[in-house]
Amino acid sequence: MNGRLKLAAICVLAATMFAGCEKSAETTLKSVVDTRPRVKTCVVRTKKFAETAFVQGTVRAKTSTAVAARVPGVIDALLAKEGDAVEAGAALFDVDRVNLENAVRAAEDDIRLATAALAQAEAADGKARADLARMERLVKAGAVTVDSAEKAQLGGKTAAARLLGAKAQLAKAETGLAVAKKNLADSKVHAPFTGTVVKKVKDVGDYVGPGTPVLLMEDSGPCEVRFSLDASRYADVKVGETRIGGGTVAWKSPTVDPATRTFEVRILVPRSDDVRPGMLIDAQIVFSSFDAPALPASAVNPMPDGKSAVFTVENGRIVRRNVTVRAESDGWCAIGADEIPQPGRVVSEGMLLLHEGDEVVERGE
Repeated sequence: MNGRLKLAAICVLAATMFAGCEKSAETTLKSVVDTRPRVKTCVVRTKKFAETAFVQGTVRAKTSTAVAARVPGVIDALLAKEGDAVEAGAALFDVDRVNLENAVRAAEDDIRLATAALAQAEAADGKARADLARMERLVKAGAVTVDSAEKAQLGGKTAAARLLGAKAQLAKAETGLAVAKKNLADSKVHAPFTGTVVKKVKDVGDYVGPGTPVLLMEDSGPCEVRFSLDASRYADVKVGETRIGGGTVAWKSPTVDPATRTFEVRILVPRSDDVRPGMLIDAQIVFSSFDAPALPASAVNPMPDGKSAVFTVENGRIVRRNVTVRAESDGWCAIGADEIPQPGRVVSEGMLLLHEGDEVVERGE
């Protein structure tokens, strides 16, 4: 009897041990063959974004001019050369100065002649007035004929007319002298502002007329960079606020070019070896900045239907959520508010071949 009991006990123990091993093996097998995708997830964060665009502008001197001749003639001398820095008012070149000096002397001679003619006319007028007064007394006394009196009156009028003519000649001579002096002064052309002579257009011996450029000048202060922007951005640009590169918009065109549908803005930048008139400058314009919910760019997927979407993990399964990408910056995308339900676990890595409804295992951030 004892033998049978021992045998039964051994059988029960063996069966129990076998059942335990089978259950442990099943658990281990399930762990080994778990095919649920492992995904890395993240949460929505708030970040600062800027609405920007890349633009290219042309550097120009803030003030530039073509210094032109003011009087016709031959260039006698160039008093500044290309590359010279000149102060405002400095002499730059002379035009036909000797001839204009002679013209001033001739005008002064005309003044002297007109002055002498005026003195003669005044003397003749005085004499004619005296003769007329005497003749009028003789007429009253009946001592002269009417014809003689009429001749005296004619002589007085003639002398008065000659006096007026002499005065007009003197006035004309004075005007001629003023014009000659002005032309002489204009024959020496001066720098209109402090700057640099950047180009010589005419040389000594060249004949020039009024308005003919002789030298080109630019100021030596900060440079102006000019950008053309699309008309759709006109309201987004604020003078004194909108930044382009390292500067703030200092000027905005009051109109939009109807041919190109663009408008111009300008900023001021310090002059340096990297910023010179004529260069092209690449810069980023910041239209606006804002705080927004954000996700890593790797979490946002362009979908075949043309929308942007993310995959969220909800109750262990994948759910597609469409999002609106408002802006991108430094590897982050700004999305619309409340597009991701809380707690908002979003797949940031491992979404390849995922489908909505798939079970996944999260690996955390």
